[in-house]
Order: sequence, then structure tokens, then C-alpha cells
Amino acid sequence: MERGGSLQSRKAERARKRAGILHANAVRLMARGKYRAAEIAFGAALRSAHNAGASDRQFLAAVLNDFAVLCKYTGRGKAAERMYRRALRILNSAESPDASSIATVYHNLAGIAFANRRYGAASRYARQGIEIRRTVRPLDHLGLALDEAAFAAILAESGKDAAARKLLSKALRFFRRRLGHRHYEVGAALANFGVLQWKAGRTRAARRTLSRSISILNRVLGKGHPRAAAAMQNLAMIKAKSNRRASTSQGGLRRSKTWP
Repeated sequence: MERGGSLQSRKAERARKRAGILHANAVRLMARGKYRAAEIAFGAALRSAHNAGASDRQFLAAVLNDFAVLCKYTGRGKAAERMYRRALRILNSAESPDASSIATVYHNLAGIAFANRRYGAASRYARQGIEIRRTVRPLDHLGLALDEAAFAAILAESGKDAAARKLLSKALRFFRRRLGHRHYEVGAALANFGVLQWKAGRTRAARRTLSRSISILNRVLGKGHPRAAAAMQNLAMIKAKSNRRASTSQGGLRRSKTWP
């Protein structure tokens, strides 16, 4: 029995190591915009994580969460939401639930609801994630700033532009101080902030902000990356409206796809 148990343990450990390698590779591919290759790697990582059994449920939840992010990027919102909810069940069933990971899944569930224009649900998920994040000790200041930047996008779509600008300005100051002025999170936040400036009638400021956002996103992600597309389209539309002397019109801009 001992030999059999030991063999089973070794198999599970090998599966866990393989899953870890595949998971890390999938995340790298996704970050580079190679979504099809990332999907294959995530599928293999998920199978290996299942083969590892119950030895590391926290890791299984992490794979599900990241795979769900990819599904969201490729337009499969329902599949993403199912994975997020499964990850949340796993995390909540742990003897010592990881509050930080749970807050991250709520952040991502808010993103799915946001993409589907279910702003009431998105707001509830975002608020719940922020509340949970604030219980973590030591406080995860970066995670909280990411949550608040995402909540600002929800507030903006709910017509609460002043509150959104205030929250996003706070997040931007933190990102620049902690991460530097050329970090991806700065670029993503600027993409949303530029739209808010335009909605407030600050056309020139919006053009500068969106140009800066695009410069950062192209430098970090590579030119032509899909996550910079919305900012590029919004800037083009603002320029076109300005050239037609119609920059006061508020219709037509797309919601930013750079969900924090």
C-alpha cells in the first residue's frame, strides 16, 4: 500500500509540475496576443491540474481564472463566467480561503458583467471584490488600485462621470508612483480617462491622453495588439469630429476594451 500510495503521489506531483509549466507558458502567450496558442496551452494545463487531483486546489482555481481571462478576450463571455464561478467555488470551499484570490475573481466577474452591459451586476461584483480586498493584511495596495480603476469604468458607464474621474485619477497617481509612467496599467487607465475627459468637453486634453495611452500600450504590447484598438478608434473619432467642428457632440465613442 505504501508503494502504491507513493507512486500515486509521484504521478500527482509530476502532473502538478507539468501544469505549472503549461500554465506559465499560456499566460505568456496570452500577454503577447497569441490567443490560439494560449488556448491550447491552457487546455493542457487544466488537464494536468485535474490529474494532480486535490493536492493543490488553489492552483486549479488559478488556472481556471486565467483561462477565463483568455475566453473573455476571445469573445466567449459565457464560458469565461462559468470558469470564474467554478474558481470561486473552489476558493470558497478551502479550509483557509485566500481572500486576495477571491477578490481577484470578483474583479473578473465584474469585467464580464461590464462587457455584457450588466452594469448593476458589475457594480455589485466590483464593490464586493473591493470590500474583500480591503480585509487582506498586509493591505494589497496595487490590487486595490486595480479594483478601483475597474470600478471607475463601471461608474462611467452608469453615468457617474464625476465619481469615475475621481477614482480613476487616484488610481493613475498610484500606478505612476508604484509602476512608472510607461507601465501597461497606466496606459489602460489613460484609455478610460481620455474618454471621460472627452465626455466632459475637454477635447484637447482627451486627445493628448488617448495619444499617450496608445503610445504606452503599443510599446508594452506591440503595435497592432487588440487591447489598444478601442483607444485608437476613440482617438480617430475625436480627431474626425474636431476636424468637422463637431467636437461638442457626445455620441459615438466606444467603451474602452482595456478593462483593468
